[in-house]
Amino acid sequence: MVNNSRIECSLIIRAYYESAIIIKNLGEVEAYMRDHLPDVAYELIVVDDGSTDGTSEWIESKYPSIKLFRQKNKGVSSARNTGIKHATGQWIALLDSDDEWLSNKLKHSLSVEAISKLAIYPDEGATYSEMIEIDLVKLEPQVSVPHQ
Repeated sequence: MVNNSRIECSLIIRAYYESAIIIKNLGEVEAYMRDHLPDVAYELIVVDDGSTDGTSEWIESKYPSIKLFRQKNKGVSSARNTGIKHATGQWIALLDSDDEWLSNKLKHSLSVEAISKLAIYPDEGATYSEMIEIDLVKLEPQVSVPHQ
């Protein structure tokens, strides 16, 4: 994480009984930020939504710099809201623990072009990018939503 007095982006991950997946994701997110956005100051927030499989304990032992919040299971929306409540970044990026970002995802979302559109259309308040749903049985793309 870049040491900077101003956090630019808060990355929020909800975890629920997915310690094996989140182990992979946390390493990938940190590598992604280091390799693709090295100058962006960010914080990584994980909200454990009631897991009892050791997810929180593993995160605390391997990633002490991550802001970790625990709550009783209230669902993905509540966990995201908990993360947002504690976020200090100017921008918020949501990543579910079983999702993966393509290598240009945040670079696109935090681009000058995307942020300029938000300045022109302040009521919009969000950017998004392409999504590909993978069928885990067939391991092939099922749905693709174009970005704007």
